[in-house]
Amino acid sequence: MTNIGCLELFMEFLGFLLILLWLYYYWHQSRNSPILNWPLLGMSPGILWNAHRIHDYATHCLKQCPTATLEFRGPYFANHNFLLTSHPANVHYIMSKHFYNFHKGPNFKKIFADTLGNGIFVADQSDSSASQRMSIQSLLKKGRFQQLFEKTIREKVEKGLIPILEHVSVIGMEVDMQDLFTRFTFDNICMFVLGMDPGMLSIEFREESYVTAFDEIEEALLHRHILPESCWRLQKWLQIGKERKLSRGIKVIEHFVFQCISLKQERQRKGG
Repeated sequence: MTNIGCLELFMEFLGFLLILLWLYYYWHQSRNSPILNWPLLGMSPGILWNAHRIHDYATHCLKQCPTATLEFRGPYFANHNFLLTSHPANVHYIMSKHFYNFHKGPNFKKIFADTLGNGIFVADQSDSSASQRMSIQSLLKKGRFQQLFEKTIREKVEKGLIPILEHVSVIGMEVDMQDLFTRFTFDNICMFVLGMDPGMLSIEFREESYVTAFDEIEEALLHRHILPESCWRLQKWLQIGKERKLSRGIKVIEHFVFQCISLKQERQRKGG
């Protein structure tokens, strides 16, 4: 019995030692990485822990990388690895010089299918995407569109953005610049796409359901990039967490878009 007890104790100690060596190996391999690469879990714990400040955290990690490029390792069982870069040469190589060599892939489509459908933003290098891209480029190059774009942006800056900044400066009011420019962007998108100005960029800082829905959709899509597909699909099926907010946000935006279209049609009928 004594020999068996000693053998069991030795095997337990040996197993514990092997686990420590395994953990040390992973720590040694990722000691120069800004994100700790855990056994089996990869770098996901660090990402999830900082999900509430993901942009600041990503910037912090990239600053610590000599090449401003980080290879992210997801959980071993999830096939969730990707490359993150902010190096200007890499960005130019991917987004411009050799754009056609980098396909969005099926995972990209799965993430954005609920919100962007099969449009140009999710289409890969195919005949349909090429024709869509040529149509968009021909529109952007037209002088009338460029004049309209410049006029619309200038008016929104002069009559919306600058007066608000002057107002909050005079009264000494603290303002969230991200919220301010989100409103600025939202108004401009609506004017170009729907021909309507919702007027969210105002001194009153009105809170509307469709603006909140816009933010919730963005946040949910970001979490789809962070989480393995199986996790966010489970949340979608159960309608919990960010996926519930995404579904609700899509319905709110759809209602807002249909409302704008109906109002625009009504105005055209009255004008005609």
